[in-house]
Amino acid sequence: MAPEACNCSAPDTGNMEVFLKHGTKSQQSTYLKPLLKGEIRSAFLMTEPDVASSDARNLQTKLTKIVQENGRVKYVLNGKKWWSTGAMDPRVSWVELFELVLSLYDDSHSLLIFIYSVKLP
Repeated sequence: MAPEACNCSAPDTGNMEVFLKHGTKSQQSTYLKPLLKGEIRSAFLMTEPDVASSDARNLQTKLTKIVQENGRVKYVLNGKKWWSTGAMDPRVSWVELFELVLSLYDDSHSLLIFIYSVKLP
């Protein structure tokens, strides 16, 4: 009960920090401010069913960039998430999906965070 009363429940606190440190002004206005006010909740999706841990280097969900004939670009995420921290709260309006992107140039990789509205199909 105390984390809810103090608005410091997981995963909201971590998601607040991500938007505060790395979010654009638009993302902070759309996601951070309502989250800080306790008007909405967020969810965090990283763990996958065929991976032995929550180690981000093991993620298998794929991001595919598709350039359409008219030149427009769209991205398709394809994969499964096993655990969804916070997703069952009816106040959740968006989720964070974490995906691993391998470099085309060397053996390095980076982690991307996708903000996905639960209102979208």
